[in-house]
Amino acid sequence: MAEKAATKIIRKRWVPILAPKLFHERVIGESYVADPEQLRGRSVFVNMMVLTGDPKKQQVQVQFSISDVKEGKGHASFKGYAYSPNAIKRLVRRGREKVDDSFLCKTQDSVVLRVKPIIVTSARAHRSLQGLLRRNFRKKFKEIVQKETFEQVMREILENKIQSAIKGLLHKFFPIRIVDIRTLKIEPIEYTEKENLTMELPKKSEELLDEEQVEGESQEVEEGIETEMEEAVEESPKKKSTKSKKSSE
Repeated sequence: MAEKAATKIIRKRWVPILAPKLFHERVIGESYVADPEQLRGRSVFVNMMVLTGDPKKQQVQVQFSISDVKEGKGHASFKGYAYSPNAIKRLVRRGREKVDDSFLCKTQDSVVLRVKPIIVTSARAHRSLQGLLRRNFRKKFKEIVQKETFEQVMREILENKIQSAIKGLLHKFFPIRIVDIRTLKIEPIEYTEKENLTMELPKKSEELLDEEQVEGESQEVEEGIETEMEEAVEESPKKKSTKSKKSSE
């Protein structure tokens, strides 16, 4: 009789996965594998609230990739993050304008980023004015990113410093309600500013506005909002007086 081949028992164990230094190397998950090396290249998705402890970030999903395994632990690297579509819908209401964009930029330590911002105005904005807001957002964001490393950029984004600085700039042209970055991810490609300019140009040339036209439109919007509030205040006592007359009759 032929001897039976010995069966090899493979024992698995739970291997912790650690976030990068940007998120203080917190444990973001565990995987049940026989060999920790099997984790290399796997993707991990984590809610931003778990990483930062901020409930306002619960609508953001962060993507990591396990790039290294040391001492039986998987070490993840940041790949990108994105707001959920439902969170974006809640930001935009009737009477406002949502301005989207998508562009590439490079940090001081040569990390290429794909940035997709969202700008929500306080009132309806002309198409040419939307183009002006996009161009100014790109210009300011690239100026900041070129002078800082990737970790510095991410910290300032998480602390809302970059968004606040750009919002202050854009508010000079038109009343702005929200400025945020809905999607940001690392692109594994070579990049130069010249290539980005040729790639990111819109199909149709946008009508340019000078500063006087922009200031005129923004003033009209602000005056319109103020007059609406004044009319509402004036109408409210009138309604109360009519009700009192009816009650007396």
